[in-house]
Amino acid sequence: SPSGDHAGLYQKSAASAPFYVSHVLARRNPTKSFALLPSGRKPSIAVRFCPVLYKLSRNADKEAVAAGVPTPEKLFATPQKVVPEQDAPTGFNIPYKMIFAVATSNSILLYDTEQMTTPFMYVTGIHFDSLTDMAWSKDGQHLLVSSKDGYCSMVEFAAGELGVPLEADAMPPVVAKNL
Repeated sequence: SPSGDHAGLYQKSAASAPFYVSHVLARRNPTKSFALLPSGRKPSIAVRFCPVLYKLSRNADKEAVAAGVPTPEKLFATPQKVVPEQDAPTGFNIPYKMIFAVATSNSILLYDTEQMTTPFMYVTGIHFDSLTDMAWSKDGQHLLVSSKDGYCSMVEFAAGELGVPLEADAMPPVVAKNL
């Protein structure tokens, strides 16, 4: 939030180092977080959802590990508890996957609603000064990022890089009518 109410430092125990997180709130209970998304050494400044919905792919975590995507431990030097695959939370109970970007002052972390335990992409070093905002293109292939340095950058995704788009006939009616 603009006031910073939903971003802050989280510390697992008195002996562990604190790290910044973004709180994910549910509409049914907006007073309690149902997930904490680590954003590393800087607080989050913006969260933006991609306008495209994607098919679920339950192999997302395995594919990321096989592709050599850094784990949160390597990205943030903050060990996290490993959750067995059968017990791993999927984030939202929805029949499709949504992609969202979390911006900090110096990086962008991309998450999806299917796995949410780790970011699947980490973008950094694209500006000389602090990031200020970001916006998705309508087709979900580009993420535009602005900065205090007076420039904008565009992160471009290859076709299929974020997943397989959900066909209109596979969308729940309440979602389809709002797209």
